[in-house]
Amino acid sequence: MYHDNKLAVFVSHLYGDYQRQLCQGVIDRAAEYGYRTEIYCSNDGEALGEYVAQEDAILRIPDFRYIDGAVFVSGPYVDVSLREQIGAMLAQQHIPVVEIAEYDQRFPTVSLRNSELFRDMAEHLIRCHGARRICYVGFEPQRYFSDVRRDILAQVTAERGMPFGENEVYFCQDRPEDYAAALARFTAAGVPDAVMCYNDHVAVRFWEAAHRAGYNVPRDFAVTGCDCDEEGQYMDPPLTSITFPNREVGAAAVTALMEQRHGRITPVTSVRAELVPGGSCGCAREPVGSAFFYRRKLSDRIERTENVLMDSMHMAAELSRAADLDEGMDVLEKHIRATGDYSDFYLCLYADWDEPSAYLRELTGVHAGPERREDDNVLLKLALHNGRRLPACSFRREKLLPDFIQSDSDAAYIVSPVFFGSRSFGYLVRAFRDNRIDYKFLDVLWLTNTAQFLQNLAENRRLHAVSRQLESIYAKDSLTGLYNHPGFTNRMGTVLRSVEGSMAAVTMFDVDSLKDISDHFGHREGDFALLTVGQALRKSYRQEDLCARFEGDEFYVLAKVDSRARAERCVEQVRSYLASFNKLSAKPYLVSVSAGIACMPAADMTEADVQDLLAQADADMRRDKRSRQSSFLR
Repeated sequence: MYHDNKLAVFVSHLYGDYQRQLCQGVIDRAAEYGYRTEIYCSNDGEALGEYVAQEDAILRIPDFRYIDGAVFVSGPYVDVSLREQIGAMLAQQHIPVVEIAEYDQRFPTVSLRNSELFRDMAEHLIRCHGARRICYVGFEPQRYFSDVRRDILAQVTAERGMPFGENEVYFCQDRPEDYAAALARFTAAGVPDAVMCYNDHVAVRFWEAAHRAGYNVPRDFAVTGCDCDEEGQYMDPPLTSITFPNREVGAAAVTALMEQRHGRITPVTSVRAELVPGGSCGCAREPVGSAFFYRRKLSDRIERTENVLMDSMHMAAELSRAADLDEGMDVLEKHIRATGDYSDFYLCLYADWDEPSAYLRELTGVHAGPERREDDNVLLKLALHNGRRLPACSFRREKLLPDFIQSDSDAAYIVSPVFFGSRSFGYLVRAFRDNRIDYKFLDVLWLTNTAQFLQNLAENRRLHAVSRQLESIYAKDSLTGLYNHPGFTNRMGTVLRSVEGSMAAVTMFDVDSLKDISDHFGHREGDFALLTVGQALRKSYRQEDLCARFEGDEFYVLAKVDSRARAERCVEQVRSYLASFNKLSAKPYLVSVSAGIACMPAADMTEADVQDLLAQADADMRRDKRSRQSSFLR
């Protein structure tokens, strides 16, 4: 059933387990309240070059007239500027906002207090296991939270008069040599009683370094982590850790939003984690499962990852060969269906997605459509809905998707901007089956493949515009737009190879009294007469005929005809056009031409033969001019 009520989530790096679990909690709790969820996700800070140069394109997508509340997961944003822009945008909206963060909050906040359990963890080691010297391994890439947990441990040890100085602290960069260096520092002053680590990942890596050095955990010293991830719980003995109830945090954020909607604002809502004692601290506890089955699970995950990587490579190769947008959409559909991950998949393109830049339009004379306004249409180019591909259509941009799609949907949508460098193409909207988020880093490859394909199409249009302009500069007469001498020479082979007509005809035109017109009325009027003759040629000859102005007052035409009579009729059409112009024109002069024709059979005709025909047509034109002496004035 479709819900008009919607909540938005703004989050970065959705493929992280923390972000996925948190958003799943938002989706599930929002559904209980009768709300759908739209997740606006970014990938800022990843080393993806031009694919992340404009992550702030996410700001262009949501229309807050149709959003009833927002959850801002501000912690994972690597790009501080993007985080600040999203925060400023949300602050301007007249909707309740709840922020999930540990520091620098600007909205009512839901906070996970698992760092506070570092005190409980330290006291557990002291009370239950008699620890008198506890060391700490921090994680340099997450220095803020690492410092928070180090400071909590420092307070506990200071209260009990325990040592906690330089020999008890080490920050790692997640390299094997870092963990070995941490172990060497800690054991230089004697083997510690326990080592508390920033999180489970750091704890497992430090444990591995200790094992390689010949130490036994927990016989020689205890090791603890924080976030209770799967790997640590399958260790033998299991890793002592602290829970990371991300789903509960997401659910609490939705509840806080609902409270705000009823006027009840709580500045900070805390979700408390729990201590999970395991065998690595010395407590008796069995692993959660067989290490064999965990290794089998990891092997399956690696195999799936390899398959998806290979599929992404095939997709990129196929998209690079796609001739146009429609063919590219067929490639995307094939690969989307092959994965079976999505229940819905939509590619929405802005009206100006492939427009050349303003500078290029000015340079090449490419026509630009009307300036895009905020309420312009969006093109739904690819739509896969409940297993069916829907026809492409346009819709007004105030809605994320057309109403006919959303009207029977309860899907939670994941929305990502699609862009390359400074060019914003539109956005992708995806939904997973049963609203169970299975977003992985590999989904970013789909995004980059799509962006690269659209960039290639837009670049091809740009190059086509540039090539047309270069052709115009090199091969076209700047005044009339007809071919010039080089253009005529390069194109004549194409005309001669055409199958239409059995005879080649060269016709030469000379503008009568052009010098007199320019002398009496100025060069601008002389140019106008030349333009008029050029237009007469365009109206009288076919598009495939080669019309040119070499220089001065002379025009040339190369055409394949079925007889000389056909060439003569074209000359009469030119003169008829000019006669009509003279009759209607208010100019004080008449525009007329002298003409000469030369023809020969087209079979096996060479470019040298064309030169001979040009000379013959020139002689014929001069005879015509001598026979047509008349005044150029009205």
